[in-house]
Amino acid sequence: WRPMETIASSDGYREYQLEAHKIITDVIESAINKYQKVKEAEKKTLAEGEPTAAAEKLGGQESSSEKAQEQLQSVDGIPNIRWPSSREFVMDTGLKAIEQFVETWERDQSWKYCIDFLHQDGAKYHYRVMWSVPSRRKPIPRATGSVYFTIYVHPDSDHPVSAYYVFEAQRLVHRPGHSRFREKWLKDIIESKILTMEAISV
Repeated sequence: WRPMETIASSDGYREYQLEAHKIITDVIESAINKYQKVKEAEKKTLAEGEPTAAAEKLGGQESSSEKAQEQLQSVDGIPNIRWPSSREFVMDTGLKAIEQFVETWERDQSWKYCIDFLHQDGAKYHYRVMWSVPSRRKPIPRATGSVYFTIYVHPDSDHPVSAYYVFEAQRLVHRPGHSRFREKWLKDIIESKILTMEAISV
């Protein structure tokens, strides 16, 4: 079997990577548009001197979102971390934050992972966390499962960065503190790959 570096650079992984980036980018663009509407509503409110129902509603949603980012756990007890502020963010800061975050995931200790910075696209930083279960008999894993992270840095802001992630070959975008990690998600990715490889080799 190929080493992890070779596997990660294969065409299949490149396809998953591009798909994950597109899915998350769409979500981020939607969030940015909502954020801009909130700011426009706030400006309008200040200019008129009276709050509008829309401004109160949007402003309340944004305020709750910002507070949730700063908490270590959500109201449902889902583990999270204190994400770095946008103003202090650099590429290495993202690596450390993602490592700290995935360490909150409850999983068997046999799982190993490596985190790679993929590229920067404006205010968006893309990373990949590659998971596997190596053993003494098979130190090089037959298959791996990846989780693609995108960190959005709010321009000229002290607000915490916004983090999004998606599991390989899936379309559901997760937010830290909003969904509880399931080890089964990684197992399903790897088992599906092994079954596919075995079917091809027959």
